[in-house]
Amino acid sequence: NTPLQALTIWNDPAFFDAAQLLGRRVVAEVPMETSPQETAKLRSERAFLLCLGRRPSAVEMSDVFALYKASRELTDKDEDAAKKLAGEPLPTSDSLSEVAAWVSVGRAILNLDEFITKE
Repeated sequence: NTPLQALTIWNDPAFFDAAQLLGRRVVAEVPMETSPQETAKLRSERAFLLCLGRRPSAVEMSDVFALYKASRELTDKDEDAAKKLAGEPLPTSDSLSEVAAWVSVGRAILNLDEFITKE
């Protein structure tokens, strides 16, 4: 992606709405496992399959987990930001910060060149 393309997509309302739905769907379809890392692995795989039609590589998995972890820490600290990320209606069955963190991950996946560009 060019920087301008990435910035445009990152701020596009349609992509933001799609990322909210993707984050909610991944959390809803992949229940919490015994460890947060295992849950994140399974949810990452689900998001990649939905968006890219493949499983993430080990490097991609590591990057997604780092983004998830950082997003989760930020949304745990700032409930207003978590509400904005998660969108309406607010989640009731899952943690607000959990959904918001997966929305952040969804935004990153939807902004990948592999998702946007048909080659």
